[in-house]
Amino acid sequence: MLNKQIVRIFISSVLGATTAAHAALPTATDADAVGNFPRKPIRWITGGGPDAMARILGQKFTDAWGQQIVVEERGGGGGMLSAELVARATPDGYTLLLATGTHTISPNYFKVPYSMERGFAPVSLLGTITFILCVNPAVPVKSVEELLALAKAKPGEINYTSGGTGSPAHIITEF
Repeated sequence: MLNKQIVRIFISSVLGATTAAHAALPTATDADAVGNFPRKPIRWITGGGPDAMARILGQKFTDAWGQQIVVEERGGGGGMLSAELVARATPDGYTLLLATGTHTISPNYFKVPYSMERGFAPVSLLGTITFILCVNPAVPVKSVEELLALAKAKPGEINYTSGGTGSPAHIITEF
């Protein structure tokens, strides 16, 4: 069973703003104020889930800045592989991480090979994700309360899907 304190931290810090962008993304008008950043191509690493969003936004930043944003999808390990890659990169603003809620919870759930405090500098929220609970119409429930009562009455008989251990969908079901 997942530690309830971790669930509370996860829900308060992630569900309200699930997609956290760990990216230095000044606007084109701010470029002069930050020393004409960027002066060279930027690597934008994603963990898989936010890859499509990074590619769409990456093109917009490329157009605005006149400097290539190279999006690299490094899926695996619930985003831990991409986070490790970015945490080990030179902290010069040219290797960025687009992370999801999994990035927030992983260090509390797994032993990760990086430090959240020293390896990252969160800069901006790029979007949020809404979670929707769907139940097969054949299941005799009409509310979340009824579903929870049914699950308690039939332990081990109700199945669900998630993106894997430590994923937002998994954590929500632990709550």
